[in-house]
Amino acid sequence: MIRSGQSSLPGSPILEPPRQGQLIRDVFHKLDNRVRRIGEVRLVIAILEDAVRCIERGYGTRNFQMRVQRRDAERWIASRNRGHVFAFENVCGILKLSPEEVRSRIAFWRDRSRAACHT
Repeated sequence: MIRSGQSSLPGSPILEPPRQGQLIRDVFHKLDNRVRRIGEVRLVIAILEDAVRCIERGYGTRNFQMRVQRRDAERWIASRNRGHVFAFENVCGILKLSPEEVRSRIAFWRDRSRAACHT
């Protein structure tokens, strides 16, 4: 069990549960503002943002629909399939984000949320 102030990741103390919207900021912090203005890119941003929000809202809730949406978003993000234009890896490629870095940020957020729930 991880207690408040401890972390499974070295150098990353867990002081409190993550705030709503924290995961979105963590995922998109490197995205260039000039890129955000292009229409097609805005669509891709919205797709990734929706998945991240589904994970964020669906964690720890008793609402069945939100849990289903969270699981769907987690599966989409975990997939390495590039067969569809809106596959996670393709979305990251369009946004010039590392899929592995996005996955690790989401995993870190999830671990931090779990730890906060068990304190």
